[in-house]
Amino acid sequence: MDYRYLSPCVRYANTISLKEDYPQPLLAYDHRLVYVSQGRMRVEFSGETVCLAEGELLIFPPAVPYRFTFYPGEGRRYVLVNFDFDSAAWGQHSRTPVEERHFDAAGVFSAEEPPPFGGISHLRHMEECGDILTALCRAMREEEPYSIAAAAGLMKAVLVRCAARLDQARDAVPEGTAALARRIRAYADAADIAAPLTNGEIARELNYHPYYIGRVFAQYYGMSLHAYMICRRIGEAQRMLAGTELPVGEIAVRCGFSGESYFSETFRRVSGISPTEFRGRNR
Repeated sequence: MDYRYLSPCVRYANTISLKEDYPQPLLAYDHRLVYVSQGRMRVEFSGETVCLAEGELLIFPPAVPYRFTFYPGEGRRYVLVNFDFDSAAWGQHSRTPVEERHFDAAGVFSAEEPPPFGGISHLRHMEECGDILTALCRAMREEEPYSIAAAAGLMKAVLVRCAARLDQARDAVPEGTAALARRIRAYADAADIAAPLTNGEIARELNYHPYYIGRVFAQYYGMSLHAYMICRRIGEAQRMLAGTELPVGEIAVRCGFSGESYFSETFRRVSGISPTEFRGRNR
């Protein structure tokens, strides 16, 4: 998907003032955008905490455990938007985030993320989006036939600005680092899609530390190497589903998944539909 042709689906948007931390991490069924209009807050992910100040913006995908926490004694106000990058799931109402033990991966609306988006995107100095997001929240409160379409147009304006900023950050990567990122991708593209691929394997081949391999790839391409390989595998699975009669379980193995159940969950998370549904629509 080219971000210039985005048709986002907005399910919820509101300006929120919370005083208490989330007691437990939650998982969402659609993408989240958080914009801090006043004060500060933190968003905790597994093994990572993102600190957001006024004017900063965060986008993260579904099925990722997250927890909002706040600085004691400080006032804060933030905009929260539940959305997806495409309008395929329009008409489906937003589902409330739940704790991991209650999360149903099959309920994810759409995990598709067009480049340069991918994974967690933290953007600073995004004040230009503040007024747009305020108008978006206002549109979502209006019960008019055009409200959803108006909100989608405003969301696209925000996402295009975010994409432009992410592209600028990638273009600012030093040439030597950019060249290494392309070498990492070339190695990943040439790898056997059915075999596991780790940062450590590529690090040994290219003579770098595994952590550095992962950081360079994510900085340049906007997603982790693991997420990139998942996209490759799902893309190959889509080709097999549409063009062969192979059973779903065999396609799962050929595309590097440990089992049919995990493959089906991942396929639905990335594609928005099950492998069987995808095959039926592409015959």
